[in-house]
Amino acid sequence: MPPTGDSGPDYYAQINKLVVADTGSPVEMAARYLAVCLGTLTFVVLTGIVGLLFWLAIYLTINLTYLFILLRITKPATRWHLRLAEVLNILSALAFSTVMPLLWVSGDTPERAAAVCLLVAQMIFNVGRHGANRTILAWDALSMSAIALYFAYDLTRSNDELLVRIAVGVATLAVAAYYATVLRENFTQNQKRESDVARMVQANRREAVGQLTAGIAHDFNNILTAVLGHLELARATDDSRDQRASMAAAHQAASRAARLTGQLLAFSHQAPQAVVRCDLAMLMAGIVAMAEGVLPRRITLWADLADDVPSVLVDKTQCETAVFNILTNARDATAGPGDIHLSLNQTVIGRPRRLTWGSMLSPGTYAVVMVEDRGSGMDHDLLQRAPEPFFSGKGLGQGSGLGLAMVKGFAEQSGGGLAMTSSLGVGTVVSLYLPIPQVSLP
Repeated sequence: MPPTGDSGPDYYAQINKLVVADTGSPVEMAARYLAVCLGTLTFVVLTGIVGLLFWLAIYLTINLTYLFILLRITKPATRWHLRLAEVLNILSALAFSTVMPLLWVSGDTPERAAAVCLLVAQMIFNVGRHGANRTILAWDALSMSAIALYFAYDLTRSNDELLVRIAVGVATLAVAAYYATVLRENFTQNQKRESDVARMVQANRREAVGQLTAGIAHDFNNILTAVLGHLELARATDDSRDQRASMAAAHQAASRAARLTGQLLAFSHQAPQAVVRCDLAMLMAGIVAMAEGVLPRRITLWADLADDVPSVLVDKTQCETAVFNILTNARDATAGPGDIHLSLNQTVIGRPRRLTWGSMLSPGTYAVVMVEDRGSGMDHDLLQRAPEPFFSGKGLGQGSGLGLAMVKGFAEQSGGGLAMTSSLGVGTVVSLYLPIPQVSLP
């Protein structure tokens, strides 16, 4: 397959429509191929047209090749993939269409009737299945109209009766008018659909910006209230001990504001990174030592750290903060006594892999930091919203809702990604992927 540069979700969506149109269910595909094969063999027996067997072999080869390649295209897809799928679809349709003229010129009334029936069936199939792809629909209209014109020309050429010529002319015009109407309606509907999608995207953007702005304003208002309140208390008292306590509280609130700003930058992929060579096994060992002093006694932290994972290039502080955020979420999800498992391994990604929230991992070697808990877990809807900024499933006043968004932003800014699986009452598994450089680090 060609390289997957210049990726675009629109191309994959269009290719997926071709997959749905031309594959269908396994039962439908089996019935379709069975009908083509049995119909061809029946005509060979009844008419003796051996050339239909060669046609069948060519058609099956082209069609199965088209479906094989179509099903191997994965996301992200490129314009090249879409054009390849369209060309193969047109070749497959062309191979099928050749049987109609073959039947028309090879036989008498039964064969010609079968050719007309196939023409009508192909027209209905094309419009019903390929209406969303203008390129393929236009080719279908051109090829079917050409075959209909050929049938009409041959009929009028071999028959001098006026009524026959009029009937053939009207039928041909009806075919042309039908396809012209379909193409016009398809173009109008596609324009309306694209306009509706654009309006929906714009509305979603406004909603996201509004949610983000409201969350930032709410959190910073709380922080500023704490800072100003404690500074006011420090100014109003003469007791140096009370002043120090108020100043310490104000400093703590200001530090929270700094952390919030850092989380916002990480979420937006704009956080300045001090990238250094990092031994993740050593870093995770230090995190385990610190976490054991922070986690409640009811929770046991188990660590399985492979010592052969090569070093990575990341911001050490941000990486440490990201893992702590994941461990904090695991702690909060474990209401009673329980275990949290922290592991470090490496894995090889052979082809682009789609992660939980739509981001992609490029092929390569990755270090994987995995945190697994047996806590309350999340349902599908909550899991899909988990990385949204200022969205928290912990309840009112518990967490800013930026922890997981920050982890996801850090992972993607570092060239990796974040994946999560969760089930209600079963627990959650969070996997942080960080790329291992192709060349060994000094």
